[in-house]
Amino acid sequence: MNEQRAAQALAQLEALKRDYKVRTRAVVESLAVRLQQSADEDVLAEVESQLHKLAGSGGSFGYTELSRAARQLELKVRGLRNAADVSTAFDADGLAEQIADLGQHLGTPGDPLSGPRLSSRRATQDNFVVLLEPNQSEAERLAATLLQFGHDVRVKSSLDELAAEVGNQPPEALIIDLDCEGGGQDSIRRIFDRVQTLRDDGDLSQSVVFYLSTDDSTELRLSAARAAASGLFVKPIDPMAIVDRLELARQHRAAPRFKVLVVDDDILLARHHATILEAGGFDVEVVENPYATLDVMARFRPDLVLLDIYMPGCSGTELARVIRMHEDWLATPIVYLSAETDVDLQLTATSEGADDFLTKPISDGHLVAAARNRCERAYQMSMLINRDSLTGLLKHARIKEELINEVSRSRRSRLPLSVVMADIDHFKKVNDTYGHPAGDQVIRALGNLMRQRVRASDRIGRYGGEEFMLVLPNCRADSAQQLADDIRQRFKALQFAAKNQQFSVTLSAGIACSEEVADATALIAVADEALYRAKQNGRDRSEIGTAP
Repeated sequence: MNEQRAAQALAQLEALKRDYKVRTRAVVESLAVRLQQSADEDVLAEVESQLHKLAGSGGSFGYTELSRAARQLELKVRGLRNAADVSTAFDADGLAEQIADLGQHLGTPGDPLSGPRLSSRRATQDNFVVLLEPNQSEAERLAATLLQFGHDVRVKSSLDELAAEVGNQPPEALIIDLDCEGGGQDSIRRIFDRVQTLRDDGDLSQSVVFYLSTDDSTELRLSAARAAASGLFVKPIDPMAIVDRLELARQHRAAPRFKVLVVDDDILLARHHATILEAGGFDVEVVENPYATLDVMARFRPDLVLLDIYMPGCSGTELARVIRMHEDWLATPIVYLSAETDVDLQLTATSEGADDFLTKPISDGHLVAAARNRCERAYQMSMLINRDSLTGLLKHARIKEELINEVSRSRRSRLPLSVVMADIDHFKKVNDTYGHPAGDQVIRALGNLMRQRVRASDRIGRYGGEEFMLVLPNCRADSAQQLADDIRQRFKALQFAAKNQQFSVTLSAGIACSEEVADATALIAVADEALYRAKQNGRDRSEIGTAP
């Protein structure tokens, strides 16, 4: 987040804190007056509800003593309500005085329960890799492979050169040969320390760092892990292994900006939590009325729902059951965010369709971390369900579903849509000659290459075995063929290693366009026929299909 956004978030938090102070003074004064006027069950229920809110919110705004005192009074009132004869069970004037005294805790607030500072971090440049490799021939070999996958590689020969480069623009990845300073424990420690300094300065805060070494010992790997390394590769280096790890890191960073729905009748606290989450990188909407939740969910499509338990007219547990009645929301994480501290009640609540329970007041850092962990876990589960485990591409059923959706969109927009069916040539021979692990590496490499070459609007799937499908909206057949041939040529240039041998592989492709055929089934059939023709005509080529 840039400095302007950080300052804006802090200003919003300060404004909410001022509003909270004004509102809380009014609330405690009103509760004290009502208790002195009447001490019936309805008044006590309202007093307990308001004390519960204060117990859960004070700490978030810096009034930790207010939270503590309100919690004690809440438990006291709860006990009074359970008494057989409320009218004679307590001193109403004494309780009113204790509630009025809560205002004494609204002096100068201390620091709110805090987490990470709202600060800016320098964004990395996609596909930008800095390689520190003193061996020129090895540097050229690694850079050539990375270049085929669209990476801009800057080769450096010293730590000083590297530091100057990343100071200008933080790279997506840093690859460092641990022998660059002469080898030995002291030089390795200097490298780790220098990289850590760059991290502390913010230049590498979002970059992945890989190390290269001849040492495969647990001791070195432990040292690298302590230095926050993303990976350590043992020489001789297989460039494709680095490509795979770079792609995994990119997929992790490519997770969408998650959306959180906060449902809480305490609007100031809800807005406080929303501001913290937005500063943490989330899109957030707040719902004060629980009855509006489903309508907002249908429009907002949240990745996480944060629910208060105690809300008027509809409790959080009841709302969680209502949400789970809808098939669309069966897998959406629901987390209670409540001031309830009774463990048994928390366990009962989480059995009502929720995934976790967070206790208010909660630190800003805890809230952001818990929300991110839940969203990322749900995202990963969705990826496992919809994505091929080897390549990370869409599975057969999902890519066909995407094609059907894009065909409908193409008809509405009257823009062309193309489909590419690509198949690795003689793939069985690769498996038979070099082994299935080598075959898996070839498949992963093609998947990574395709991801690098397509647009954000395009869809890629592993259609089956060594066959892939590309769905290309707003793309005519000739443009689709140019893309297929670009991928084909780059794939052909890759060098794979297995069983002490180097080998390369080719692919063939067939293209179909909606200007020739109109529906998804026909597009697949025409592209398949064109692929078959490419195989028949010698392989390592592409063909454009026509309607039968």
